[in-house]
Amino acid sequence: MSHAFDARFSPTELGLAEICHRLDPCLHEANLDFDGEITRLCSREGVPTVMSLATQSVASLRDVAQHAHSWWGVSLYCISQSLAKNLGRTDSIEVYLRVFKAATSGFMLIYNENAGAFRARRKSDALTNDLIALLLLISATLKINFAIYREDDGEAKSPELTELEHLLAEQVKASHPLTWLAVVNSDVMSFARARELAGPWREHVSLSTRGYVVLRFLANDFRP
Repeated sequence: MSHAFDARFSPTELGLAEICHRLDPCLHEANLDFDGEITRLCSREGVPTVMSLATQSVASLRDVAQHAHSWWGVSLYCISQSLAKNLGRTDSIEVYLRVFKAATSGFMLIYNENAGAFRARRKSDALTNDLIALLLLISATLKINFAIYREDDGEAKSPELTELEHLLAEQVKASHPLTWLAVVNSDVMSFARARELAGPWREHVSLSTRGYVVLRFLANDFRP
C-alpha cells in the first residue's frame, strides 16, 4: 500500500497571495492548524519535490505569499484536529497542503496525508465526511472545479473530467468501493449525469449545498 494519499485539485487562476488570504479562515473552519512551518517545493517534471528538508517559519498564513513569492511552490505543514481527536498523538495527524505553479496557468493544490489517516477515514463515516467537507470548502473558496482523492501515484497530474469518467466506469464494474472520492462543480458534471455514470452505485452520489457533486467510494459502508 502507498504511504500517501492525495487530494488533487484542478488549477485555480487566483494568485498566491489571494490563495493564502482565502485559505487562512478556510483551514480554521476545516479544523486544520497551520503552525507557520513551510517548505520550498521544486518542480521535477511538474511533480512538487522537496529538495531540502530544511523548513522555514512564517508568522501566519497571510505571510506565506510574501516569503515564497519567488518559489515554484510551497508546502504548508498542518495538524488535523479531526484526525487527532480520533487517533491521538501519531504522525497520521500530520497533513500537508502543497501549492505550486500549474502546468498551464494559475496554481494547483494537493492535500496530502499518510496511509494511517486513510485507513482511519475508511473506518469512520465522520472522518470521511470531514475530508469531503475539506475538499468542498477549499474548492468553493478558491473557485476550483475538481478535487479527486485517491492513492498517490507520484505524478501530481491535474484532475480532468476524463479521469473522473474513467474512475466511474471502473467503479461500475466493481463489486466494492474502489477507495476514492471526488467533488466536482455541478456546472462541469451535473448531478443527473454523475448518477447516470455511476450506474448501480448511484446512491453513492450526492449534491452538496455548495453546488458540487460528491462521489463517495472510500469505504464499503453500503453496496449497490
